Amino acid sequence: IKQHFRGLEMDKDLEVHFARGGYIGVTKVEDGTMNVCGLLKRGSADLRKPFAVIAAQSGFEKLSHRLTEATPVADSFCAVASLDYGATEEDGLLHIGDRNALIPPFTGNGMTIALQSAVAASLPLAAWSRGEISWPVARKQAMQAQQRQFGTRWRTARALHPFVLHAGVRSLARALHNLGVLPVAMLYRLMH
Repeated sequence: IKQHFRGLEMDKDLEVHFARGGYIGVTKVEDGTMNVCGLLKRGSADLRKPFAVIAAQSGFEKLSHRLTEATPVADSFCAVASLDYGATEEDGLLHIGDRNALIPPFTGNGMTIALQSAVAASLPLAAWSRGEISWPVARKQAMQAQQRQFGTRWRTARALHPFVLHAGVRSLARALHNLGVLPVAMLYRLMH
């Protein structure tokens, strides 16, 4: 789910809130507007309710109170369901970005991957457009280029994402981080 708010006070440029129902991130966008975006477990909230109610139903009571005091930007609410983090089915088309393989949001850089995957596909597409290679060859080369560039990111993100939603694992990660033994730099490199 996602919605923009005005008048939402923040101390930092980015906040990430975890609860039993998933996680919600808050970040500044433009003109004093804040983007509030979350990934919630199916059935944790009634998506027909205002975002503040959804947050409360999903276990984000403190954030819910802050959202109640802020002003939602009209027509900015949106939601999608049943995200599939696997690769797309074989259909003869060339897919880039999220259409090729959706990276879990928390492990992210989705927009960066979308743009970089277009660049990765550009050389085979240019060769195809000049008649130098067939469509199946261009498609295969473009898909292979994306796999080389993003395969490790996708595999690492898919392996880690289920744990982001598990409270026990988050507590363990927090403890390891506080002890200075959580390999944050290595995880960052694997996903970026």
